[in-house]
Amino acid sequence: MKEINVAILGFGTVGQGTAKIIIDNASQWMKKCGADIKIRKVLVRNLNQKRMVDLPPGTLTDKWEDIIADRDIQVVIEVMGGIEPAKKYIIEAISKGKNIITANKDLLADHGEEIFNAANQYILKLVLQEAYP
Repeated sequence: MKEINVAILGFGTVGQGTAKIIIDNASQWMKKCGADIKIRKVLVRNLNQKRMVDLPPGTLTDKWEDIIADRDIQVVIEVMGGIEPAKKYIIEAISKGKNIITANKDLLADHGEEIFNAANQYILKLVLQEAYP
């Protein structure tokens, strides 16, 4: 069975809602995308805070490095809001070949060009690697 491993950046109201939708609709995701979507890591500020969504032990982390260094994470969902560190994390994730999902309108309005340029540079790097191995 194919798996899509995701990380969620931020676990407030929107992050927990995102996790709940992923978890509660597992069978629908399987039908729609032919893969099991797994929440592999969730970046939080406070590991000890009480939350409404239960996740397996070891899923929560307060270290970005746990996410960016994990080669099995294919998708990063940014719902932390604000400009920094969200921008830094998104650009770094793109440079590592991770797909990005964000609803951060402020970030895209202020830094969208930089983020899209980072994505285009990564794609160009892949194309050149294919053309000149």
